[in-house]
Amino acid sequence: MNKDKELERLLAEMREEPISQLKNKKNSVKTSTAASSDNSRIRDQLWEQSITSTAGDGVLWNKEFKVGGKVDQFLKESSQLSRLSQNPDDRRSLLKDVQRLAVEEAIRWREMSKLAGEFRLMGGDKLGAKWTRQFEKWLYSRRAACPTCPAGIFPLGKENEKDEELKRKLEAAGISSKQAEKICETIGKGARKAAATVGRTLVGKGGKVKVKRVDMQEGERTRTKYVLRCSGVTMEVNFDHYVKLQELMKHSGFVKHSDMTESFISCAIFSLLARYSSFQGGHYKAGGFQAAIHGSCFDTLMVEFGCWLECFASPMNCRYSRFCSAHFDTDYIFGSIGSFFQFFPREGSFEANPPFDDGTILKMIDHMEDIFSKSSLPLSFIIIIPYLPDQNGWRRVYSSEYKRAHLKVKQAEHGYFEGSQHDRINRYRIAPFDTSVIFLQNEAGSEKWPATKEKLLKLRNAFKPKLELNPHGLNFVAPDHSDNEEDEAGREQLEESGDENEENEKRVKSDVKHNEVSTKRQKR
Repeated sequence: MNKDKELERLLAEMREEPISQLKNKKNSVKTSTAASSDNSRIRDQLWEQSITSTAGDGVLWNKEFKVGGKVDQFLKESSQLSRLSQNPDDRRSLLKDVQRLAVEEAIRWREMSKLAGEFRLMGGDKLGAKWTRQFEKWLYSRRAACPTCPAGIFPLGKENEKDEELKRKLEAAGISSKQAEKICETIGKGARKAAATVGRTLVGKGGKVKVKRVDMQEGERTRTKYVLRCSGVTMEVNFDHYVKLQELMKHSGFVKHSDMTESFISCAIFSLLARYSSFQGGHYKAGGFQAAIHGSCFDTLMVEFGCWLECFASPMNCRYSRFCSAHFDTDYIFGSIGSFFQFFPREGSFEANPPFDDGTILKMIDHMEDIFSKSSLPLSFIIIIPYLPDQNGWRRVYSSEYKRAHLKVKQAEHGYFEGSQHDRINRYRIAPFDTSVIFLQNEAGSEKWPATKEKLLKLRNAFKPKLELNPHGLNFVAPDHSDNEEDEAGREQLEESGDENEENEKRVKSDVKHNEVSTKRQKR
């Protein structure tokens, strides 16, 4: 079966299968008839029964995984989905808005691209090929300091006209201190202007999205992509991800089969792609501030720690049909339960692989500790961040009172999926840094999902890079090692991690003591 026929078959299935059948396919969860005083035990059973299957590394997402009906309801009640109106008229209005949203996202993307271009012309290009990375980093850091940004895209507020880290980077590239300050001020004002432009733009009925399939020859490989165009703005997505997004829409249960027309699907996917491109800076090279773990890592987290819900995912890189993501309005159609910062679970085991931005990580740990403080039911967060002991975000996570274990994975011995894998030819990459896997758990969570040495060893092995890059840019499978060699190397690394943990504990305690002394002196 060729790819066009496969796509037509999927579309036909999506249009023909009643939404009631989709709901009936979800796993029914048997609940106990115990009294309400035993509700905690019942909830634990429900979370356990969500675990149904693993899928390995060869698939984009685990479509066989079924979220139990009771657990799904629990997630909806704890997230932004609780605000989604159940009124049929409101639902129809939301679906109509998809066409209008496509045009709005095209406008938003153009404004972000202009802002990026202004940054480059004013001196950003002196940063060389890394100018897109620095612009994206500026966006993340300023947004973390600005919780009121519309759609989380453009940083607002006068304080965003200053950014000491960007200023230092520009000065290091040979730009004068005065000019560096001017650049920071200009893009800060430009962000507010861009947000105002998008806000003033009135979109009528919306526009059409044109979709075209393109076969591209890249080296020795042929890649099939879909090109989506709306209001003069073009987005691209790999064939497999295009199909995945349609399947997620089908699995989500939020859209009736009669609404899943080709026009609706193309508008929803265009809006999604444009939003994330704008979020990352509106440039095709952007997207390096987040990467996804391998499928085998997800499988290990699920089997060993009951962990399957991602706190920082997107419809393009999610592993399962339910996940948290940054943009509820574009993402919920594909199964998102909304922003992690609007998610307040009372129990469960969660994976958190946030954008590699210090401000975002600090905001994340504050929210997690707030969640811990309000529940005694089993709670666990498995946090995956770069091993950067000198960064405030890493130190806050590492020094949390809820930390139960820390696994350090060496740079050359693990890999990730590209953050923008949906439009890249190579999904895999070797990690550019050492990685910390930090387990935060309350007492009940630690008893339910203990981070034992055996489990940490399995997780470390799951992180191993599945593919490597040869000098010609072609992927090949990494050489195999015997299980004995892997286990021995893993045990050695766990011992090294234990030694480093002791050193880190001493350093963190020393810093805390130093800060307390400084605070006392200031009070005097």
